[in-house]
Amino acid sequence: METKFLKRVGKECMHASKLAAIKRFSELTEGKTDNCEVSLAVANFTDKSDMIWYTICEQKFLFLPVFKKPNFHTPEDLEDISSISIINAASYFVRAGKLYCYATDGRIMAAPVIWHSAQTEIYAKLAEITPDSCALVKLYTIGRVRKFVGVAWVLTDEEQGVIVDVPVFAEDASLFIGPDGEELSLYDYDYVEALENEVFHHGKDIWVTRLDEDDNIYLEKSKMFMSYNPDAN
Repeated sequence: METKFLKRVGKECMHASKLAAIKRFSELTEGKTDNCEVSLAVANFTDKSDMIWYTICEQKFLFLPVFKKPNFHTPEDLEDISSISIINAASYFVRAGKLYCYATDGRIMAAPVIWHSAQTEIYAKLAEITPDSCALVKLYTIGRVRKFVGVAWVLTDEEQGVIVDVPVFAEDASLFIGPDGEELSLYDYDYVEALENEVFHHGKDIWVTRLDEDDNIYLEKSKMFMSYNPDAN
């Protein structure tokens, strides 16, 4: 999957790159890990999982937390690791509902825009569903005044009767959180599926929907600047 619209992670990471992890391993082992391979992975514990950098040095397994607030707290947690899944370069992963990318240069990047329908596959795996369809929908308020509020991906597993809503823009996560912290769903909005060559507005940017060679929908940022009324559609 082509990587686009990525930005550097904020202060949430303790070791935000492979280079930073290599340096820290070297400091902790007084240079013993200098020739050891370092990998990014998901460590699955007995009842939790989280991202780690790890290496094997002198037949010892060493690991570092990726994020400042990891789901593990002590070295003893290592005994509870049930499996490890390596994250390859140019791959995406989700943590705390946010999408990240492990870039080819070894840096962890935030993915503020889920721009292609293929990126939603990771959310389907997290929800343990096999979606029959993936649609991009425009969300509007319900009521006498119909107001555009945002866009989201909708994954539907008809066999299990499950629908998963994923905001296109990370900053729009509040679309599915109510005023009292309750979880909202697609049905709290009036919505319509977005088709090819439709235009919508987000912040100061204009986006256009496109279809790739396999007829999968994706988003393209427009270079045009124009007066646009999102509530007119």
